Amino acid sequence: MFFFKFKNISFYVIFSIFTLFVSNNLYAHGTVTKVETTFPLWIYILGGAITVLLSFIIIGSYGRNIPGLVDYQKKQINIDLENNLMVKVFVGFLKIFIISLYLLIIISGFIGNYNEIYSLSSILFWVVFWAGFSILSSIFGNFWFYINPLKVLFEFFEKLLGFTDRRNYTYPKYFDYWPAVALFLIFAIFELIFEGSDKPRNISFFVIFYSIFIWLGMYIYGGNTWLQKSDIFTIIFELFSKLSFIEKSNKIKKQGTSDLFDKKDLSKYKYFIRYPSSGLLISNKISFPLVIFIILVLSTVTFDGISMTDIWIEVIYEFSRNDYLRFFVQFISLILLFLSFVIIFFSFCKLIKLFGKLNISTSEIASIFVITLLPIAVAYHLSHYLWYFIVTGQETIALISDPFGYGWNLFGTSNFKVNRDFNLELAHSISVGLIILGHIGSVFTSHVYAVRLSKNEKDANYSQYPFLILMIGYTILSLWIVSQSLTI
Repeated sequence: MFFFKFKNISFYVIFSIFTLFVSNNLYAHGTVTKVETTFPLWIYILGGAITVLLSFIIIGSYGRNIPGLVDYQKKQINIDLENNLMVKVFVGFLKIFIISLYLLIIISGFIGNYNEIYSLSSILFWVVFWAGFSILSSIFGNFWFYINPLKVLFEFFEKLLGFTDRRNYTYPKYFDYWPAVALFLIFAIFELIFEGSDKPRNISFFVIFYSIFIWLGMYIYGGNTWLQKSDIFTIIFELFSKLSFIEKSNKIKKQGTSDLFDKKDLSKYKYFIRYPSSGLLISNKISFPLVIFIILVLSTVTFDGISMTDIWIEVIYEFSRNDYLRFFVQFISLILLFLSFVIIFFSFCKLIKLFGKLNISTSEIASIFVITLLPIAVAYHLSHYLWYFIVTGQETIALISDPFGYGWNLFGTSNFKVNRDFNLELAHSISVGLIILGHIGSVFTSHVYAVRLSKNEKDANYSQYPFLILMIGYTILSLWIVSQSLTI
């Protein structure tokens, strides 16, 4: 049999079918469209809340018989991908292609002449890279670490200039993932608050400064170490890859406790096919800064959705005459929302400890259960950027023939018209479905960890009551947000 016995997959099949029958934004830099749905908003919200509640009941009824409580099943890919000639050639071409796009983003910002609402650099950075690779990583795994242009260029010049034998400084333990937290906050401000984030020259400057910062860290502390701890895109794509159906693991088995990556050479990995999202079931505690990083990612996506609602637009309009005051209000709002997420999450971790009679600290519970937020983060990211990626991404076809806005038609595609004729209500329903699936995935993953930590099934179920309340409340908020607008 290709995968697993039916009894091992029956839970996933039944659960998936149930979810599909019950559950009927991408803003950043796209066009915000108000969605008029057939059913009133309260039906969507009530349906989503009931779906999460019923999923909790179904999951709880399985108790300790849920597949994956101890380990999840996977099948190894019997091909040596690292040494396969065709794979090496493909990866080599892909590296060259990605580096070309990286340089094009930078160069076009300085010599381009754009009069349209979209520019190639904006599409490449926000749609192809940020939205596209996030989506692909959640499906196929974190292949970004192999083709990252910053990594590829650094290693090339490192060998060319003879820096390979230098002695790097030891990465301070107290740094941990704090550089990544700071960098992602800067990135969120640039994306969500700074009004010129879609301007080619601003994008070029951001990419340049970000690259210099990463390269300096790689030179001082070593390439892989700095990328794994500070490169926000490497970390996010690795986190999102926990939901993918492809897994890479080190041939030398070594259990880590606080890192996302192994310290061994990347050529010593083997690959597996697994159930989607089963990577979340790997039970490793993560460090406190990485907990904060995950919460920050989730809160910024939520802030992006809130910023597109009519209520928020009316608030910001009051400060429209003063750019600095408007920026300050948005910045403070982002920080307050993030801090609120931190306080709420740790408060519910405390409740999980009390209800489940767990003999570990609240911070340890947070370091374990924060992984259960990843399905929500990925679901929000997908619902937020999927239509932006599909619709606005078509602009690349026309812009690739005229990368600098000079009126060129290099490949005969400059007159290509983007197809925006699609069912908005269907798009909204898919976004709603993704969000509900994300919350159900969080409930399932949380229950798995609760059963692992609890002494008996009764305590495990009790420990999840606070988490259920949190998920239902968050589902209601998120469905209200996505109902306000759809970005394409």
